[in-house]
Amino acid sequence: MPDHAANSLREENLGDEIQPKRLADAFEAATGHRTAFITHGENDSVRTVPLRIIQLPFGPALLTQDTNAGRQANVGAIGVHYLSVEDGRFDVIASWPRAVMGRGWGDPPKWRFTDQFTAYPAIYAWGDFTAQAAVLTSATITELRPEGPVTSDYIYTGHDNEGGQRAEDEPACSVKGRIANIRKDKSFDVVVTGSRAAIDRYEKGDAFGAVRQIHWDLPCDVPNRGR
Repeated sequence: MPDHAANSLREENLGDEIQPKRLADAFEAATGHRTAFITHGENDSVRTVPLRIIQLPFGPALLTQDTNAGRQANVGAIGVHYLSVEDGRFDVIASWPRAVMGRGWGDPPKWRFTDQFTAYPAIYAWGDFTAQAAVLTSATITELRPEGPVTSDYIYTGHDNEGGQRAEDEPACSVKGRIANIRKDKSFDVVVTGSRAAIDRYEKGDAFGAVRQIHWDLPCDVPNRGR
């Protein structure tokens, strides 16, 4: 995995008294609310909270977080809101309230800032999704460009169906992917080890896309019994 501490983004650091007000001001400019709020829909309820103000190379941005209560498919998310500031007042240039998606069951993704992969700073986000007794781990890289966030293909880094085999003679399949050989803004590899060895490559066009060697739904080529 990449070094999640790598970071070319700066948070505002204005002191314990000023910082909460600035965050509330930015959150109000982006959402119309100064504190966390809940939006009720037909099939879910979404709680939105402010996270932090960051300084990108081209200006400030607010990050927000959605946690979604409801069905498995109703995932949480990280929102990105580009801001301008004049006389201490925030205005919103553009908003992407669900720029970085979670993986399932309403939760937002785990995430870190990174400058290892892309020309502009990016959000590296990851999480697990469980289906048919298998746990699939994946990540995305969302580059925060001046024109807006741009997200990679899913980067699959784990599959484990231990204990979920469909028959006694079906072997368990447990593989892990490690990101390696990073060529910034060009490519990187996912080195797969465990029940199977392989290398997936990701190459950058507009965003990073996968050149796959394994099928991550069935990475060990075991017949998918019961589906």
